[in-house]
Amino acid sequence: MSERGEVTPPGLRSPSSFQLQADQPIEVRRSLDALRRARGVIALVVIATTAAVVAVSLYLPKTYRSIAKIVYQPATSVFASTDVSTVQRNLETFQRLLTTREVLSLAAQRIPGENADTLSTDVSGSVDQSADIISVYALAPKAQRSALIANSVAAAFLQKHQQDAKAQLEAAQAALSAQLRAAVARGASVQELDALRQQQATLATELATAGSDLSIVPAETPDAPYTPRPVRNGVLAFFAALFLGIIAALARDRLVPRVGNPREVSRLLNLPLLVGVPFVSRRFGRRPKLLRAVANEAYQTLQASIRFHLPATKQQVILVTSSVEGEGKTSVAAGLARSLARVGEKTLLISGDLRFPSLHELFKTPLAPGLSDILVAASSNGARPGTLTEAIDESVVTVFGGVGDNLHVIPSGTRVPDPAKLLFSDALSAFFHDLETRDYKYVIVDGPPLLGIADSHALAQRVDSTIVVSRLDRATVEDLTELRDVLERLEVHSLGVVVVGARRSIAYAYAGASTMRDELPRGRVPAQLASHRPRPDQPGEDPEVTPVQRVDERAVGDEAAPGP
Repeated sequence: MSERGEVTPPGLRSPSSFQLQADQPIEVRRSLDALRRARGVIALVVIATTAAVVAVSLYLPKTYRSIAKIVYQPATSVFASTDVSTVQRNLETFQRLLTTREVLSLAAQRIPGENADTLSTDVSGSVDQSADIISVYALAPKAQRSALIANSVAAAFLQKHQQDAKAQLEAAQAALSAQLRAAVARGASVQELDALRQQQATLATELATAGSDLSIVPAETPDAPYTPRPVRNGVLAFFAALFLGIIAALARDRLVPRVGNPREVSRLLNLPLLVGVPFVSRRFGRRPKLLRAVANEAYQTLQASIRFHLPATKQQVILVTSSVEGEGKTSVAAGLARSLARVGEKTLLISGDLRFPSLHELFKTPLAPGLSDILVAASSNGARPGTLTEAIDESVVTVFGGVGDNLHVIPSGTRVPDPAKLLFSDALSAFFHDLETRDYKYVIVDGPPLLGIADSHALAQRVDSTIVVSRLDRATVEDLTELRDVLERLEVHSLGVVVVGARRSIAYAYAGASTMRDELPRGRVPAQLASHRPRPDQPGEDPEVTPVQRVDERAVGDEAAPGP
């Protein structure tokens, strides 16, 4: 039972035994939802990172790289082995000898302004074992100089290789000559002497072609710089930032778990699911119109449920709130109020969020006078009925356009320094008491969030029922658990939860029919939609109304539907 002394309808009580079986988590959908929520941050990180990398790449000095190749042909040497393992070992040896100080010093003699120390940082080598080729890489700030360095190092290595080969052959030749002289002195046989002379002739031939197993393919002058490469670096940065952004978004979703579907929200809050409202983003084309039609039908379903469980036999005051800000409670409150008004129920919509009001923007009404001004007037004058009634009459705004004279709005009013003090005063009770004397069937209060501030606590204790709004991409498990504890502690009667961001609430075909009807010219309704024409006994044109402010709802737009 609420403070107003009204009995809670049995069909909407929140029994402790009310439990919904949780859907099995779909990890792919949950991950996609996490990426959708973080798409803005990911895009910002990717764009900023890519732009920074490209800018730095353009700023860095240019470096050119030239490649000279040394071809190894062991078959040209009689004594060289053509075994695969031996050839690979020789290539690895050549690669290591390529950047030795002795070779680099010899190459520096061919390059002005260079020495072994400077060349050691600019020269490197690699082996292509599949082709028996050693590649000599040289880096330089100018294209011609890089080619000169690569060719000089390759030539110096070839020169050193030839010198070492000749020295080995000359040493072998000297040893063979000594062996031949010793054989002649001891009277060796003719066959032995012929064999020694044959080896001596072969060594002479090898000495003439020493180092011919290596040949050079000169490096060409490069046309484009090797570094920096803005396009390549930008592409790599793009994919690296995208990958890291996705990983960060998924990790954040695991560290701060969020609910994945309306049933999970209902289970965590221990409240029945009233309806799911889809997102309506501002895009071009027919899809936003279709989603708005789906949202409209969702609000129609919501008002039908409210009228069924809370019949308008007496005035019903309903607070629409959420756990945190930005979950779409204002849009849901406006959509519910419009839907009730369109079916002929006299409805008053109050902006109870005195800290961050947005209802006046939705209806394009002035911020003041409003609720805060009413409460201040009631507090300053001892809640005298005449003064309070006048303040309410000055604040009420009538909304026209398809709702007759059934929808009135009270904005939040002038900003006050301490909203909680004003809401917890007796002025709020006097305000609701005055509303009981008016002919409103439903009073919808757009309240502030329940977590973090006490404003909604004061409102929840003075209304008949509460509707909780939860947005899937903002609600965390921790927030919903804390919200359930707050609702239980306040002992308020909660009708249920409205989930914003639901994937589907009604069949799109029916919503599409409603959209098609709205787009037809006035006076032209197809036969299959003729049954949707308003009956004469339904609310039609606006009758004479009391002298209050008026707002044309057609200027406001379609049903309020939360957008991302």
